[in-house]
Amino acid sequence: MSGGVGWTLLQRRLDGSVDFARDWQTYKHGFGDLNGEFWLGNEKISQITNAKSYSLKIDLENWSSGTAYAEYDSFYVEGIKAKYRMHIGSHSGTAGDSLDHHNNMNFSTYDQDNDDHSSHCALTHGRGGWWYGACDEANLNQPYKVGGGGDNYHGIEWEHWTSYPYSIKSSVMKIRPNLP
Repeated sequence: MSGGVGWTLLQRRLDGSVDFARDWQTYKHGFGDLNGEFWLGNEKISQITNAKSYSLKIDLENWSSGTAYAEYDSFYVEGIKAKYRMHIGSHSGTAGDSLDHHNNMNFSTYDQDNDDHSSHCALTHGRGGWWYGACDEANLNQPYKVGGGGDNYHGIEWEHWTSYPYSIKSSVMKIRPNLP
């Protein structure tokens, strides 16, 4: 689960070997292989990020081996009663701030619609669970699409870095405690 010194991995996409179109209960408990593609689990993420102050870093790679990152100086996810609502702080980094659109949003899956849009974003955008608002500008849990361009509307997305539509090759979400 470690993504380098002091980092705890929450999510990783590398090669499409794990299907991220999962239901609410599966996202709650987590899935995949910690050595490959996985989602740590909303319950664990909530428990960890509510114990102390954390920052979030997202590492991205495109299909031309270009890399970028987005970092947020605070990150936490509320518990199940709040539908795992996500909160982020100030952004820095080279990838642009695609996650701001999702700040203060509840987590949604194809079988639990908690977004702010009439069309049920998780169901219509590839079935990957995420903190949808009026759908998405970022979604690292959408289907894995090889090659990046073309008809990849529902692929791994970080709109402020790659523009739209473009499916990202790999992503890592990781957190570490903020210094007192």
